[in-house]
Amino acid sequence: MKKYYIFFKEKWFIAIFAFFLLFLISIISYRLVFYEKIYPGIYLGKIYLGGKTLKQAREIIQKRIDKIIEQGFTFSFEKNVRTISGTNDSVNSDLSYQLVDFNTDKALVDLYKIGRKDKWYKNLIEQYNCLVKKCHIYIEDKIKEKEILYNLKDKFSSFENPAKSAELELSGNKFIINEEKLGSSFRYKTALKQLKKQLSQLDNRQIELLLQTKSPEITKKDINSKLPLIYSYFKVSPINFNYQNKQWKINKKQILNYLELVKLNNNIKIKLNKQNLTKFLKQISQIIDKKPKNAKFQIKNGKVSQFQLSLDGKKLNIEKTINLVQKKFIENHNPNIELAVEAVAPEITTDNINNLGIKEIIGVGSSNFAGSPANREHNIRVGANTLNGILIKPQEEFSLIKALGEIGKETNYLSELVIKQGRTIPEYGGGLCQIGTTMFRAAINSGLLITERQNHSYNVSYYKPAGSDATIYSPHPDFRFINDTKNYILIQSKIIGKNLYFYLWGTKDGRKIETNIDKPIVYNITKPGPTKFIQTTELSPGEKKCIEHAHNGLDAYFNYKVIYADGKIRERKIYSHYRPWRKVCLVGVKKIDLSKKQ
Repeated sequence: MKKYYIFFKEKWFIAIFAFFLLFLISIISYRLVFYEKIYPGIYLGKIYLGGKTLKQAREIIQKRIDKIIEQGFTFSFEKNVRTISGTNDSVNSDLSYQLVDFNTDKALVDLYKIGRKDKWYKNLIEQYNCLVKKCHIYIEDKIKEKEILYNLKDKFSSFENPAKSAELELSGNKFIINEEKLGSSFRYKTALKQLKKQLSQLDNRQIELLLQTKSPEITKKDINSKLPLIYSYFKVSPINFNYQNKQWKINKKQILNYLELVKLNNNIKIKLNKQNLTKFLKQISQIIDKKPKNAKFQIKNGKVSQFQLSLDGKKLNIEKTINLVQKKFIENHNPNIELAVEAVAPEITTDNINNLGIKEIIGVGSSNFAGSPANREHNIRVGANTLNGILIKPQEEFSLIKALGEIGKETNYLSELVIKQGRTIPEYGGGLCQIGTTMFRAAINSGLLITERQNHSYNVSYYKPAGSDATIYSPHPDFRFINDTKNYILIQSKIIGKNLYFYLWGTKDGRKIETNIDKPIVYNITKPGPTKFIQTTELSPGEKKCIEHAHNGLDAYFNYKVIYADGKIRERKIYSHYRPWRKVCLVGVKKIDLSKKQ
């Protein structure tokens, strides 16, 4: 009996051991089969990517994104269907851009991390859940809301009848009240929210706009109830804004533009119209404001020398001034306002220029702009000059768009033609992607931490080799990097012939850079489709004008490895995807008189 018990015990032990051994072998085999692959049961939106390598998944995702951009975004109301193009095209390739940008790199990281980001037993549970229940992630997308909203209103506003609140007018010294009107308007924000949600799943279905009845916020009865108070403001006006020996006024005839009635918890109150008052104060600020000037440097014979003294600035604090108007005029009927003007100190003063650690060149970026039209070349020179002498603090995130500042006629830029939804309009900033590309190369060659970079939508001839470019368009996409050195970085720009250079000066800290940015890996070359024709009323009916040449689509990547002095390594592959770009031609059509159509 004892021998039988021992035999039975040993048999169970062997069975349990065999089970765990088989279980362990299964786990190891499962991991080996899906080594460097996305685990089964994982989706991006409704796209199944289980079992795919990151390279395969990237190609599937990019093909879907290309299709979405090519199709554009379709909206409807009843039987009326309108499509907004996924891109804005341009005579200048720098100004062609997508209305939606997708963060493919982050999505791939998120896909690959599922079942790998925690302790082994938690990873195992997550892998099992994905296999049985399915796991879905979504891609981060940034839509240009203002442009899409503008295009939506342009295409559907004729179906709306906006509500109109009662309004108060001043005729001589007498107040006249215009009665309110009911109306209807689309829920545009709801449509944009739905578009963003669908695109995060790479879903591009048609979106139906919802029309809603809109009641006016303010009625004639509401205005009548506040007429005595409104008249009291009228009596003490004008409002006088004072600074030093200067004065600006809002007179009696203008006063109603800066007051508004608002309904709060069914109570009517008189408040400042902050939007109109802000516009008024911004006009004043253009006279008062003076930007501080940092001490700047130039490089002569390999040495850093000062070429601009630091100067204090001053700025009208608009928010504080509005608060003063609220307190003095609205609450106490005092029309005399002292503008809130503040001193602004420069970040870099003449006194501390010797303590910034600017000793040597830590990296250089270059690009060639031969063949650029005169306007483009002019803008490149203006942008390069703007950046020359800028200082970046240790651990500061540098934003190229912020550094360039306002782009327009007033800052000496020249315009190029852009095609937006079939309309030809002038736009400023052509050539600034040459600045972005060159700065990107300088940052890579300096071993700095890149925090935001996006390649062009298609392969632009100015930025060879493919995969080494960076596009910018305010406010997004931007090009950003962090000065992760312990000293300041000085930007110096130079143009020699048709070559643009950015030199980054600082102090070398022993980091080593390994990169093949000069020879990226290129693959997936695809031919463009047939010519794309865009109807426009800017040309005579039947007239044709081609604005874009065809470009092959392709994918590219380069390795970027930084080895720090302490042995720490930062490594990544920087990918670029270029859509095949069809030849684009404008075709003139006759302008339709919508008023007659209705």
